[in-house]
Amino acid sequence: MTDREVPDWLTEMDKEIINVLGTNLILSPSIIAENIGRSREGVGNRLNSLQAGGLVRKVDRGKYELTEEGYKYMDEWSDLDEEYHPWHGKTEWELRNSDSEES
Repeated sequence: MTDREVPDWLTEMDKEIINVLGTNLILSPSIIAENIGRSREGVGNRLNSLQAGGLVRKVDRGKYELTEEGYKYMDEWSDLDEEYHPWHGKTEWELRNSDSEES
C-alpha cells in the first residue's frame, strides 16, 4: 500500500463511523449513531461527506457500507493509533494487496 495522507476534512466522528462500518456490516445512520454515542443527524451529515469522499457508499435507502478506499484509510490510521484495532472482515494482507489488484 502506498503512503497516503489522511484527508484533512476527516473528523474524529468520521473515524468513529468508519471504524463501526469496518465491522463489514451494512448499517443505518441510527444504528451507527447508537454505537458511537453521537446524534443521528450528525452521523447522517458526516456520512454524506464520507460518501462524497469515496470512503463509504450508500447501498440502499438509509443503509451504508465502507468502500475499499475506506478500509485502506482505516488500516493506515490503525497502524498509527494504538487505540484503533478494528475488525473489518479482511486480513492485513488482503488490504495491502488490494492496491496491486486494482492496477
